[in-house]
Amino acid sequence: MKKTAYAGIFLIALFLVSSLAYTGSHFFYPARVEIPNKNILEEELKPEQKNYLLEKGYTLIEIRYSLNCENCLSQKNLLEQIANSQGFKEQIFLQNIADNTNVPKIKIESIYGTKILENESQEKIIDALCELLVNPPLACALRKV
Repeated sequence: MKKTAYAGIFLIALFLVSSLAYTGSHFFYPARVEIPNKNILEEELKPEQKNYLLEKGYTLIEIRYSLNCENCLSQKNLLEQIANSQGFKEQIFLQNIADNTNVPKIKIESIYGTKILENESQEKIIDALCELLVNPPLACALRKV
């Protein structure tokens, strides 16, 4: 009887230790996510990349536009200027996605939420971006003065 009790306790302990080891291995060695080396992309990020970047405090901007839409291209150029400017560049990933849409569709996403803008003015785009940035640059603060 004692041998079976010891065997049972041994198996339970073995199960607990292996469970802890498995959990610990994922905590200390998380899955590798490949991050793009530039912040302006011509393709959509993968879901695991989006999740990782959002967890790290980045703001993701996605613009869907048509090459035949003049307003679309001007908004795309505006977003590229913002993504390359001081204070924004370090915390933004811009995804330019050519589509068959007649109006530009912009999705801004951060840990603070998501905003979807459709054919909005430059002012509203920048306001939405400043509202969702984790660390808004001085340019955002000066807009409210």
